[in-house]
Formats: sequence, structure tokens, C-alpha cells
Amino acid sequence: NTIKKVKTDNSSTSSKKGISEDARKINSLDKESQNSLADYYQKVKERKAEFLKNGYSENWVKLNEQAERNRAHYYKLQEEKKQLLKTSTSKKSETIQNSLKDYQKQTQSILDGLSSIDDNFMEEVSKKRKEWLEADVKTPEQKAISDRLFNKYSVLKSKAQEKKKELAKSIAGILKKGYKSNFSIKADNVTPKAKTAFNEAKSLLDGFCGENIEQGELSVRARGSVRAYYSHEEHAITIKSDDDFETVVHELGHYLEHNNPDMLINSKAFLEYRTKGEEASSLNSIMNTRGYGWSEKAKQDKFFSAYCGKVYADATEIMSMGLQRLFTDPKKFAQEDREYFDFVIANARGEL
Repeated sequence: NTIKKVKTDNSSTSSKKGISEDARKINSLDKESQNSLADYYQKVKERKAEFLKNGYSENWVKLNEQAERNRAHYYKLQEEKKQLLKTSTSKKSETIQNSLKDYQKQTQSILDGLSSIDDNFMEEVSKKRKEWLEADVKTPEQKAISDRLFNKYSVLKSKAQEKKKELAKSIAGILKKGYKSNFSIKADNVTPKAKTAFNEAKSLLDGFCGENIEQGELSVRARGSVRAYYSHEEHAITIKSDDDFETVVHELGHYLEHNNPDMLINSKAFLEYRTKGEEASSLNSIMNTRGYGWSEKAKQDKFFSAYCGKVYADATEIMSMGLQRLFTDPKKFAQEDREYFDFVIANARGEL
């Protein structure tokens, strides 16, 4: 297991301005619980070694008791963290709407800058994809037409990948506020394509994330066809070998949320405010698919994707989906949901 112990003095967080007291407490609980989990796995390892050497010895019993104490302490701290997060979220959800109304003036210059960006190629790709998906394939002649449409879409999509990277760089240039980034990404044991994707994603967020936003060290792994995810306990992102910068930006959103309690509080408050009174439903039923687990639920609201409203106990998809949208289709994002657009920028900059 790659879970490591972390410093619990909170020196990096305490020295930053604009961090709420609740966030400091959540951060402290989180670090202490991570250390309890690391201690648990260490005792499990020692317990296994003792059993292989001496069976159920007196020392094995002692190691087992220590392991169980560490595990119990971990769950206790995690529960305290969740309760504090819930309370903080409720308080923040009452003021988040007014905060965003006030912040809207600050994003107008960003919208003015985005107006000069040419992103029409994305609409052309979407149009070709729609033509291909809607084509009938009941007869051999229709299938031949469908195949030609697919080929045109594939060629256009491939050409659009490089344009999409150029677009993202232009967007990043408009969003950057000159903040000094302290991202440190370890991506040594991944494919060249995956490493490039991480470097591209990192460059987009450098200078955009606020100075009070904790970034720190992060490991990167590329594994076959696994569904991308972020592990907070391991401080690691896992992606497929051929994932692009969009996927990495999405997972970096999870990393930022997990390591910045104020950002997480804001995200959960925004989700709570936007979906007030709405019941969570199965993602499979909302999105008419079978691709999600039976326990994966969301609150749909008017988000560009129902996945934005996915429900977690101590996480959200608000920043992950929002950052991904911001760096791929910002003008449409702002036109269709200005409030969400403003929220992502304000939260990433640590200005809420």
C-alpha cells in the first residue's frame, strides 16, 4: 500500500490568508485521519509478517489490537470531518448566491477576452457527430452512408484535438492572474502521452489557482483501460494511458477540492443551493445509460451534465466538471450557466 503519513502541524495552511476556521479544523482532522490509516496499514503489514513467522503469537495479538485501534480512530475522525463539513456547507449555502452576484463584475473582463477566441470548430465536430449518430442503418446502403459520416467525423475529431489544446492555452492565458503555483507532479512511470497530458493540464492551472489554494505534491499513474479517478489517501491520480488533458484537468479538480476544505465547502454549498428541494436519482436513469454503478446518484438541476450534480458524502463533481468545461467550451459555459461559470473561477482563485 502506498498510503504515506503526512505532517499534522498545518503550517502551510495556517500561513495562508483567507482560510476559514472550519477549513483549518477539517484539514487537521483529515491529516490526522490519514495518519491513522497509514498506521493501520503498517500494523497490518507487521501482523502478517508475525503470523507467517510465529502464527497467532502474543505479539500477533498485540499488533492486531493496535491495528484495530488505528482503524477505529480513522473512522471516528472521518465522521467528525463529515459532520463539520455538513454544518459548514449549510451555513455557506445561505450566502453563496449573493456572493456570486457580487463576483460577476470581476468575470466580465474574462468574458470580454473570451469573445475574441475562435471555437467554431467544436460546433462543427458536434454537428458531424450528431449526423452520424442520427443516421439510419437498416439497409446496406444506409450503413454505407453511416460509415462515411463516421469517417468524416473521425477525421474532423482528430484534427480538432490539436485545436482544442490551442484553445485551452488561449483560455488559460485569459484566466491567469499571475499567481505563483506550487504544483509538484510526479509522473515518471507513465506513458509519454499520459505524461504530456499531465504537463498540459498543469500548465493550464499554473497561475490560475489562487495563492491561498493548497496544491502540493501529487503522483500520477497510467493503467490500461481503468476509469480515471483520484485517491486522496494515496495523493495519486490514475488515468488510462491514452487519456488527454481534459481528463487530467477533471481529476485535478478532485485533487484541489480534497486538499482545500474551503473549496470543498464552497462546492458542496453551491450544489446544495442549486438543487434545494430536489431528490437524488440514479445516474443511469437520468442519463439513460447503464454505465454507472447502482449506488451512483445525482441531482440534475440545470447543469450542462447531470453528472455535475453527483452526490458524495465528502466530495463533489462541481469543480472537476466545471474546470473541464471552462478549458474546453468557456463561451457556451458562460452563456448557458453564467452562475456556474463565475463560481468555478471564483472558487479556483480562492476568492469566495
